[in-house]
Amino acid sequence: MMVPTSGTLLLLLLLPTSGAQALQQLPPSPPAGRQSTAVVTVDTATRFQRMSGWEANAQSGEAEPGFVGWQAELMDLAANDLGINRIRVELRSGAEHTVDYYGQFRAGMISESVWSPYKYVWVNDNDDPATINPNGFKWTALDEHLDATVVPLRARLAARGETLYLNLNYVSFGTSTAQQDPAEYAELMLAAFQHMQSRYGFVPDAIEVILEPENTSWRAPRIGQAIAAAGARLAAAGFHPDFIAPSVMKVANAVPYLDEIVKVPGALTYLKEIAYHRYGGVSDANLLAIHERAVRYGLRTSMLEHIGSDVEDLYKDLTLAQVSAWQQYTLAYPTRDNGAQYYYIKNGRPVAGQRTEALRQYFRHVRAGAYRVGAASDTPRVRPVAFTNPDGRVVVVLHLEGREVLTLKGLPAGYYYAVAAPATAGLVYATEIAAGADFVFAMGLPSVVTVYQVP
Repeated sequence: MMVPTSGTLLLLLLLPTSGAQALQQLPPSPPAGRQSTAVVTVDTATRFQRMSGWEANAQSGEAEPGFVGWQAELMDLAANDLGINRIRVELRSGAEHTVDYYGQFRAGMISESVWSPYKYVWVNDNDDPATINPNGFKWTALDEHLDATVVPLRARLAARGETLYLNLNYVSFGTSTAQQDPAEYAELMLAAFQHMQSRYGFVPDAIEVILEPENTSWRAPRIGQAIAAAGARLAAAGFHPDFIAPSVMKVANAVPYLDEIVKVPGALTYLKEIAYHRYGGVSDANLLAIHERAVRYGLRTSMLEHIGSDVEDLYKDLTLAQVSAWQQYTLAYPTRDNGAQYYYIKNGRPVAGQRTEALRQYFRHVRAGAYRVGAASDTPRVRPVAFTNPDGRVVVVLHLEGREVLTLKGLPAGYYYAVAAPATAGLVYATEIAAGADFVFAMGLPSVVTVYQVP
């Protein structure tokens, strides 16, 4: 690739005549009449949040017929194409029980209708939360998620020189009264950590304290008490996970819950992340309020579930709530493309959902440890979000409303690729810019374009 001699390089993304993509460099002189319609300025010296990861629920359809046929391809796509590097594994309150009902269901001994009522039913292992009775816990459901999704995904990320962030999420929906004593909750968490350490040689990076407390009898003070008790008990055993809360269904509930949680002595010692879902109460003001509380308490933020969320929701969560982690919902499932999974299974193979293609524009190129940095546009038709990855390379994601000729300023010298979603919006090109040079390219359709630096 040649280094431009002028201060501006024009890179034109042409509409394809087929589905193929190609790498191509165009001459440095712009065609006649191609004047910039938008200018985006990147400021790598201004830093915002540090990224923790792109999350999926560990559901991969592992209990469905044919799973072994799509498992390997799905894990390859998740790690190496989409860029998933954070996984949520659910731990139901019913894991503490004298009977392994889920194991019986998976063995074909009972039907799903017989097993289902026991998901969150708790039978205490003994009367002393300070003493764990190993026979009082049943790990079949947890192990199934770990074996089917976490272990293979972890291996694929390790091959890339990356790590998988594992979020253990406690679930106890409905009227269940399981583990509501903070000491009993702490006992369950320690039992789970010790089981995973013994069986797998690794433990969770985080505990998401309770899923959607509005659907349970848990309220903010109890969440704070659980954090304080579990954090202290795990620390005494040598485990130091991040704690994530309140994981509310509605954005508007996040701040009220958080303000009550932090009043509990010891809770803020272990709490590291403010999580919310997008099933109601969504407004710019509420997203900004979550970020304000994160700054006040020294925490990061995350949006960790919303079926149907797309790249436009991600844009607002990144720029208003300033999230460090984001999840649509499950990794995969054999169903229609309904926005509840990144991949749906069709004819025995994983297929990216229609929302996944645009999400990939962020997930694949912005890695854990990246910082969001300054980026400004001179027109609301172009909305930029920029990052520097841990290796220092720059990524700029551009949300375009239509046809534009864009000038990017402030990029470090180096080689860059530009890719567009949807794939029909343009070809993929590569070029090199010199220090102080601008990067100019044209786009012919509404799209999400990622410009990223390569070695």
